Amino acid sequence: MYDYKQNIKTRFKKALNTYDSNAFAQKKISLKLFDLIKDFSDKTKGNFFEIGCGTGFLTKKIFSELKPTISYVNDLLQECYDFFISEIENKQNIIFLKGNAEEINFPTDIDFIISGSTFQWFENPENFFRKSYNSLNENGLLIFNSFSPDNLKQIKELTAAGLSYFSKAEILNFSENYFDLLIVENETINLEFNSPFDVLRHLKLTGVNSFSSGLKTKNAIKIFEQEYYSKFKTENGVGLTYSPVYFVMRRK
Repeated sequence: MYDYKQNIKTRFKKALNTYDSNAFAQKKISLKLFDLIKDFSDKTKGNFFEIGCGTGFLTKKIFSELKPTISYVNDLLQECYDFFISEIENKQNIIFLKGNAEEINFPTDIDFIISGSTFQWFENPENFFRKSYNSLNENGLLIFNSFSPDNLKQIKELTAAGLSYFSKAEILNFSENYFDLLIVENETINLEFNSPFDVLRHLKLTGVNSFSSGLKTKNAIKIFEQEYYSKFKTENGVGLTYSPVYFVMRRK
């Protein structure tokens, strides 16, 4: 039986050392999430729980600028935590929770739950909202992003592969018993690369390459590159689209 969570672990572990220098859209998403967090934080206190910390880009921003009282961070990979922990001051205030966020126990007495570019992997979103509700203090905030169906639309069009993303309506339906919606906001991030090969390289070096099983031969790759260039040529090369959707929700 195919274990897609194990596949995620394998791909992101391989990309750990190349992720930060190639994750252009993911960094922009993290900065947007950080701005949303700042809008609701008094910058002096608060217990944070971050789901899917990855290489710690958002984690480091939170610690350096918001000075959380205590912060729990989660990821599938121990290696992610090891990758960035040496860069965090007051690391005694951080607790790492390794494992699948859909399976681990969430900490309690939390003021902010943060999750960047992780929600799309969840198989049971309603359970995620229920666990988040139980984790948060009264009026606690859940701040996260998912992606719209237009995410990586160029790849989907050519390979018919990729994730099926929950719509905004579906996400609100999953969360309605636990959270009030404060903000929902779409963004389109258009990246440009010199060639379709550079698109493939970007996706591989950021761990986002699950579709590549259909590109195992030189001929398949050649056809993919020809079609990509034909359909998605830009003034400076070829385009690739990310389409994050941001949510800020308050615990009911």
